[in-house]
This record gives sequence, structure tokens and C-alpha cells, in this order.
Amino acid sequence: MQVHENYSLRKYNTFDVAAVAKRFATFFSEEELKEIAAQAKEVVDDLQASLDKRLAAYDIYAQAQAAIINRNAESEIAQQQKILDRIAEIKKKDPNNLTDEEDKTRAQEALVTQTIINLRQKREDAINKLAIDNGKIRQGIITTAQATEITKLQEASDKEIEQATKAKNNRIGLLNEQYKRGLIDEQEYNDRRAEIEYQSGIKILKINIKLAQDLLASNASAGLNTTKDLEKLTNLKIALSDLETKHLIDNNGKQIKSEEEKKAAIISTLQNIKNIGDQVFDVIGGAIEASITAQKNALQQRSDDIDANSKKEIDAVNASLLSEEKKAAQIQIINARAQTQKDQLAQRERQLNQQKAVADKAKAIFDIILGTAVSVAEAKGVPAKIAAGLIGAAQLAIAIATPIPKFKYGKDKNNTYEGIAEVDDGGKPEAIIRANGNVEIGGNKPRFTWVGKRDIVVPDARKYLTAMAHGAHERNLMATNYQPATQSLDQLIEKSMEAHTERIVSAIMNRPESRWQMRNGEWQKTIRKGMDTYHYINDNTQF
Repeated sequence: MQVHENYSLRKYNTFDVAAVAKRFATFFSEEELKEIAAQAKEVVDDLQASLDKRLAAYDIYAQAQAAIINRNAESEIAQQQKILDRIAEIKKKDPNNLTDEEDKTRAQEALVTQTIINLRQKREDAINKLAIDNGKIRQGIITTAQATEITKLQEASDKEIEQATKAKNNRIGLLNEQYKRGLIDEQEYNDRRAEIEYQSGIKILKINIKLAQDLLASNASAGLNTTKDLEKLTNLKIALSDLETKHLIDNNGKQIKSEEEKKAAIISTLQNIKNIGDQVFDVIGGAIEASITAQKNALQQRSDDIDANSKKEIDAVNASLLSEEKKAAQIQIINARAQTQKDQLAQRERQLNQQKAVADKAKAIFDIILGTAVSVAEAKGVPAKIAAGLIGAAQLAIAIATPIPKFKYGKDKNNTYEGIAEVDDGGKPEAIIRANGNVEIGGNKPRFTWVGKRDIVVPDARKYLTAMAHGAHERNLMATNYQPATQSLDQLIEKSMEAHTERIVSAIMNRPESRWQMRNGEWQKTIRKGMDTYHYINDNTQF
């Protein structure tokens, strides 16, 4: 069944008015109306569809649901109205000539009238509830669509930073070549190199400020409160503007003359850029965290809706007159559709988790860029500055090129990677053995965390725990006839503790106890062990 957009209603009105319906569909039965709703619902559930398309589809779905409520209510009201019409006809007759059936029907007038009132109120309540639910669901659709938007914003920002970094490296390469050929002296090299580092830091900082603005705008459009973050970001932009003004005055006014003063000034400026950048990244991190929380709540609500709808559909199938074989087939289709929808939600949640990791990586890149600039400024002599720049460039290239690793198959002691990583991505909890000996057990959902060089990631936490318990209590486990395939880890530990307890009690009961007492004029030592008592005479104690 086709839903038309911007459809002319001229032929449906008697005044030949050129009215246009935003959406229009013709239906002649409730089944056709349900078909319209089902088609729209498929688009709503497609997380790969655009936000506008999903919202438009949901509007159709909501209107179809409202039409179904109205249609069912009108049908019930019409049935009751027929009874009232029948009662009106009966009331015209002579009361003395009414049949028993007519007399009973006339007596129901008050009840039928109240039933109609109740049905109308029930319809109104259902429509109002539907409107409230529609608002929440629409907001949920908008919120979950943020994941794609934020990812695009981050990708665009990363691309700008990469371009800015390439431009900086090209300028430095040209500057180094000019110095090697003797076209510029050391002082000019130092001044121009310092300016390149400064301009690069400012450029990248502004890119991140723009990212923060875009993220806050996205959050605001999703209904999140961004007032405090916007105020903080405004103050940071003012601080950056003041920093640029001071740098311009210092350069043009020639107020700084000695090389040491120039070095101190540029280092101070770079540190100020980094300080502002750190606060900007706080705003970025907070914006992403707020968005992730809202989106995860919306995803959870969507998951709950999928479960509720599936249960409702399955209950309807079970209550139908279909054969058991056909019921099973229908239920299998319902469950498969629900699982597909949930898989899409899980994929979207992984995308949310990765956004935070991407932000952390961007912060690490910013720190490398500013750290390199400070190292270049602190270096003495052109060769040292070039070397510091090359080291920083190498670190930056590695940071940019290195993807966020996944440890689905674990990380052993030979893998010295350190940084943000995705764990619990193999569909089961993983165990992280930290360098200090602490062990962290994950969950069933993928997550991002910091992994140290000496940390070990075990791909299956349950097997790890079972192996640890088995190794620690091997002899006791053998005594309890432990079977890994049939006993849980809790049962394993419980039986192991029971075996330990029995041994401890036995050791206490069989601990020898010595007592001295005077018997028959001599000291006698009594040793009690368990239920047995031993006596012996200590010759050295005789008096």
C-alpha cells in the first residue's frame, strides 16, 4: 500500500479547494491500516536510514496507530449506539404492550449510555497516551541518530588536523632546507620555526574548539542542557583571543629582544595554548559523555520496546487458531526480526563506545603536537631543534596511523602496546591482569579501557578464573570429583572450601595437647591427641 506525500485533496472536497495533505493513503479495512503501520515501522527500525526518513516514517506509523484506535473505538461505540436507537424506538411504544425482551432492553438505557461515555473517554486516554509515547520515541530516534552525526564531526575534525599537520611539516621541511643551503642564519631559523610551531598550535586548537561547538550544538538539538559548557567554551575562546593579541603585540612591538627572552616567551605561549586545549578537551569529553549516556538510555528503551512488541506479537500468535506448526514458524520469524533489530542496536552501542576512544586519541595527538613544539623551543641549536621536531613527527605519525586495537584474542607479555584498547569484544568477558597484580573482569558488552605495556588480556575470563581456582585447589578438587562441564564456578569454589574446612577441623582436632600433673608423688606428662590420651614419666622431673 502506497503512502503519498503532498497529495492534493481537491477531488475530496465539495468546494474545489486546492488543499494538500502532507501524507495521504487510502484504506478500506483495519488490515490495510495495519499494513501501512508495519511498512512504516520497518523504516523506523532501520538504524541505517537517515534521521529525516526515520522521523517521517514514524509520523506515518503514529498516525496509523491513532487511526486504529479511533476505528476500534468508533466500531464499539456504533454497536452501543444501535442499542440506544433500539431503546428509542421501544420508548415510543405503549409501555403496557412491551415484550419481556423489549422491557429488558429499555432498562439498559442508563448502562448503555454510560458505556458510550466510557468508550469515548477510553479512546481519548489512549490517544493522549499515544501522543506522550510518540514524543518520547521521536526524541529517542533523534538521540540515537546523534551517534552518526558525532562520528562524522570527529572524522571531519581528524581530517582537518591531519591536513594542518601536513602543512606544518611542509613548512618545516622547507625551512630546514633553506637553513642547510645557507639561505637563512640561525637566528632567522629560530624565529621562523617558533612562529610555525605557534601557528600550528593555534590552528589545531581552533579546530578542536570548532569540534566542541559542533558537539554542543548536536547535544542541544537532542534536548540536552549545554548552557554551562557553552559558557565555558566562550571563556576559552576569549582567553585564546587574548593570547593571540599578546603574541602579536610582542612580535610587532619588538618588546622582546634577547634570545632567552624569546625562548621563554614562546614556551610560555605554547604552555598557555596547551592549558586552553586541555580545557577544550574537557568540554569535548563532557559533551560526548553526555551524548553517549542519552543515546545508551534511548537504545535501552528501544531494546525494551522490541522485547515488549515481540512478546505482544507472540502472545497474539499463540492465541490464534493457527496450527502448532504455523505458530512455531510465525514465532520464529518474530524472534529473528527482533534479534536483527537488537544486533543493530548493539552495533550502534559499539559505535558510541568508540566515540570516547576517538576523543581520547585526539587528545593524545594534541599533546604530542604541543609537546613537540615545546621541545623544539627548548632545544639549543638548529640541529637539536630539527632532531626534536623529527622525534615529535615520528611520534605523531605513529599516533595518527595506529588504529585503536582490539584484544578479542588476548594480549600476552610480548605485546607491549600501551593506550586505549577495545576489550570484551569477543562476545564474552575478558580478564585484564594489570602489571601490579590486580585482575579486572569485564562484561558481555564491548568497552574501551586503558591498557598498560605490561598488562595481560585473557580472552576468556571464565576459563581464566576456572584455571586459577583449579590450580590453587587442585588436590581438593580431585577429592570432590569436580567436573567442569557440569559444575559452575560457584559450586567449584564451594566444594573446594568444604574440603579445606574438613582438613582444618581435622588438624585442630588432632593437634597434640600437653599437660603436666602430679601423680603418685611424681610429675607425669599427659598428651591428648584427638580421642586418644598418652602418658609417660619424665625421669628428669622426679623429686
